[in-house]
Amino acid sequence: MRSTKGRKALLVLMIAVLASTAIVTLVGCEINSGAIIQPVTPAPGTGNVTGQLLSAGSGGKPYTGGILYLGHVLRADRPDAPPMVSFGSDVSIKAAMRDESSGTFLFTNVSPGEYALVIDQVATSFVVNEVSKSAPLLIVVEAGKTRMLGVVSMP
Repeated sequence: MRSTKGRKALLVLMIAVLASTAIVTLVGCEINSGAIIQPVTPAPGTGNVTGQLLSAGSGGKPYTGGILYLGHVLRADRPDAPPMVSFGSDVSIKAAMRDESSGTFLFTNVSPGEYALVIDQVATSFVVNEVSKSAPLLIVVEAGKTRMLGVVSMP
């Protein structure tokens, strides 16, 4: 009769490693078919943006459809004026990675500045709003840093 005690410990270790890997996946690694490739370091003078795009309600399923971009935020001279977002599919920053099965996304080597997340669909494009504020989700990118948005809920 052979002991399975060592095998159980190995299985627990593998599960623990996989669980910690899943967390890393959400905070700034490249993903290929759900598997981690490598952590991403921003190029000098740039930053990264990562997060997970989920549908609000219905158990938070990954939001699918459209292409993710970062649009530049433009501010008016008046402090009471809302920000505007400049977007064009030919000039805006496209997500370097998007895994629709998990909802994770990654923008790499983004110039420092203020951005908004834009979803471009066949018939329309829209800025992703903060659910609690009904205002654009504004993202500040800093050189040498990865901005982790966490879960971004879509209405």
